[in-house]
Amino acid sequence: MKNFSIRLTLCALVVFSSCEKKPEACIDFGDYLEAGDNLILESCSKNYEFLTWEFNDDRGYIGDNFERQFELEGNYELKLTAFSDGAFKSDELIHPFRASFRYVDRFEIIGESEYTALIVSFKGVTYSLGNAEGTFSESAPFVTNVMPEDTVRIQPTSLALDFFGRRAFSNIPLGESNLNYHIFKENPVVVKSEDGKMELRMYWKFLD
Repeated sequence: MKNFSIRLTLCALVVFSSCEKKPEACIDFGDYLEAGDNLILESCSKNYEFLTWEFNDDRGYIGDNFERQFELEGNYELKLTAFSDGAFKSDELIHPFRASFRYVDRFEIIGESEYTALIVSFKGVTYSLGNAEGTFSESAPFVTNVMPEDTVRIQPTSLALDFFGRRAFSNIPLGESNLNYHIFKENPVVVKSEDGKMELRMYWKFLD
C-alpha cells in the first residue's frame, strides 16, 4: 500500500511538471538603444522564474530588469534566456541591436510667419533660416536640414531650444523650452510660439 502511494505521488509530480507552461523569452526594445544614457532595460517574457541577460561585450545580468549604459556607439547582441521549473525548462532569444547617440536631423516650422527670417538656437548653435514669410502647413512645413552637413548630438541633460523671428534688424522671441533629455525622449521635440500662431519641431535620429 505504501509503494502504491509513492507511485501515485510520483505520477502526480510528473503530470504537474508536464502541465507547466513553457517559458517565453521576450524583449521590450527594438533595433536601437540610446548610447551615453542610463537605461532601464525590461523584459516582456512570460511564464518564467528568472531571466539571464548576456551581451556580446561580456556583460551579464540576472533579473527582470536592470540599469546599464552603453558608453560607446556600436553594434551589440543580446542573448536573453527565460528559465522555469527550477531551470529545467528554458527559452532563448538572440537580438542584435545598435547603440547610438541621438542627433538632430532637421527643424520644421508650421504656422503663419510675418518674418523675413526664422532663427533657431540649440546648444548655443544658431541656425538662421531666410525667406521665411508665408503660411506653412503640416504637409508643406518650413524645413531646414541639419544632417548630413552638421552632427549635433542631443546629450542626456537639460538643454535649451529657442526660436525667434527676424523683423528689420530685431530678433523677436517666439518660443522657448528647456527640457531634460535624460527623461524626455519624444520625437519630434515641439515648441509652440507664445501667440499660438507658430510651432517649431526638432526631429532627431539614431545613426546606423
